Amino acid sequence: MGRRQKQSRVEGRQEIIVLPPSKSIVARRLIIEAICGKEILSTDNIACDDTAILRDVLNSKISRFNIGQSGTAMRFLTAFLSYRGDGEEYILEGSRRLSERPIAPLVDSLRRLGADIEYIRCPEHLPIRIFGRRLHTATIEIDASESSQYVSALMLIAPIVEGGLRIRLRGCSSYPYVLLTGDVMARAGVGLSVDGDTISIPQCSYICSDYKVEADYSSAAFWFAYFALGDLESLKIGYFAPKSYQPDSRIVALIADFGVDAAYSDGIVTLSRKRNAEARLPRSVEYDLNATPDLVPTMAVLCCMLGVEFRFSGIGHLRLKESDRIEALVSELAKCGYRLCSDSDSLYWQGIRSTAVARPYINTYSDHRIAMAFALMAQKQPLKILNPEVVDKSYPTFWKDLELQVVRNSKENARKIRQ
Repeated sequence: MGRRQKQSRVEGRQEIIVLPPSKSIVARRLIIEAICGKEILSTDNIACDDTAILRDVLNSKISRFNIGQSGTAMRFLTAFLSYRGDGEEYILEGSRRLSERPIAPLVDSLRRLGADIEYIRCPEHLPIRIFGRRLHTATIEIDASESSQYVSALMLIAPIVEGGLRIRLRGCSSYPYVLLTGDVMARAGVGLSVDGDTISIPQCSYICSDYKVEADYSSAAFWFAYFALGDLESLKIGYFAPKSYQPDSRIVALIADFGVDAAYSDGIVTLSRKRNAEARLPRSVEYDLNATPDLVPTMAVLCCMLGVEFRFSGIGHLRLKESDRIEALVSELAKCGYRLCSDSDSLYWQGIRSTAVARPYINTYSDHRIAMAFALMAQKQPLKILNPEVVDKSYPTFWKDLELQVVRNSKENARKIRQ
């Protein structure tokens, strides 16, 4: 799979960490480009497994697709293939974990538009058989409490539904991702309207135009936490839009509670340390992270390492991600000496420590966010991260970037000692 070869840029004496483009934005743009009939080439935006899988399926002439672990591809392709062709048959399948993740709310909604979709093995789960056909207007009420991508998948195909589409939300986790989808569609010429829990999208034509996709804030979160844990004077990360619709841009506000300032200029976010009283760590924090579930692993590890008690609520849908992230964090942080608790909707730590396992083996559960979060812990205590290549799903150059940064830190610390 062709991927972007990332180049670092040096500004003065400090190198900028250049992150992959936003996976969420790229995935939405790929669907729009495919609807426009545009061949999707190996561009700079194809920087990780998830977007490469999506591109390969959209370009493919075959009819059976294995999409691995990609939940984004599962939801977006189910909607896209439902209208593609006239009676053409497609089979969509994935990994064992992906086949455990729900898809029924999306399939039920598509069927109400006229889609012809069958479950092949287990009701409400992959693999599925799809027969492409024309879709017709309807008002869809959908329970998106499990995933906002049900809504985004419907939104992206709405302009090609005869008569357009009206979507009424009945519960929606990660609602800001719906707004992100709306922004990407608006940039492609769609005049949609969002009125509370109702989204109206007319039948129309997309206008495909190229624009630079900003960096991925979900991946950036690691570097915000890395900086908070270290003793660097500053750190530069790029490249971002002046106003970002990415929900995980909330990391800028969250990290401020941990004594870190983030200043934006010309696409670069520069991290620096607050001074005096502003730099004091809180004893405890409480966050509703329903809209930003990808931040939970990083924030949980950060809080534990800094001794900050926490409660993260609104995150029950984390159990349906690449892994059961709540259970994964409880289990793996216990190996590191932190006793976390959870309930159906929350994860919390009350400062209780236990004896850490000597050089524990950290199970990543094939989950890229778990691997990156525990890379933070590895900066302070010896451990081994199993299956580290899972980061390819969103950030293929992660380990290389981290190694380079650790080397730079060592050189910087040595320079300070010599002064």
